[in-house]
Amino acid sequence: MSEPQLPPFFRPLRERLPDVDIVVLPPPAPRPEPVPLPAPPDEVARRTADWARELWDGFGAPEPTTTTVRWAPGGTRGAVALEVLLVVTPVDATAALTVLAAADDSLRAPGPLAWHVLAPPTGLARVQASAVAAGVRYAADLVHVPARDRLFLRLTVGDHEVGPDAVATLTAAADAREGVDGA
Repeated sequence: MSEPQLPPFFRPLRERLPDVDIVVLPPPAPRPEPVPLPAPPDEVARRTADWARELWDGFGAPEPTTTTVRWAPGGTRGAVALEVLLVVTPVDATAALTVLAAADDSLRAPGPLAWHVLAPPTGLARVQASAVAAGVRYAADLVHVPARDRLFLRLTVGDHEVGPDAVATLTAAADAREGVDGA
């Protein structure tokens, strides 16, 4: 059985260490191309905030004490992503863990988005989920921060192609204010 041809960089390594298995992985898949905003930015922001609130309520989370909606630069030039942050503080630790378990179950259930869900067993108690549909990336991070007595959901939706000038305009408000503490 013949060995597959290695790129030139690895040939000297193969000659010096013939017993070492060398595996060359293919390059990562390209990011999805940004898609245009489906509606005016204010309407997209309102709809996304409403959807984030539906997710939050569906997880059985307490009434959020703060909600922040902001546009952020996207992963490619001329694109933006929308971030919605729902925070409740103070939050009972038992209630927060119950919300996290409900979120894990809810996001894994069949629905309009095929979420890829991760609930890491170490570190802060959290549920992370991501999905791609119609070229749009979705990310949901639900995190309990016991040291701050805080539970938050960050929902990010993007990339949307708007052009460099619109990116500057949409993200200017986010750049002008300070970030949300600890989220």
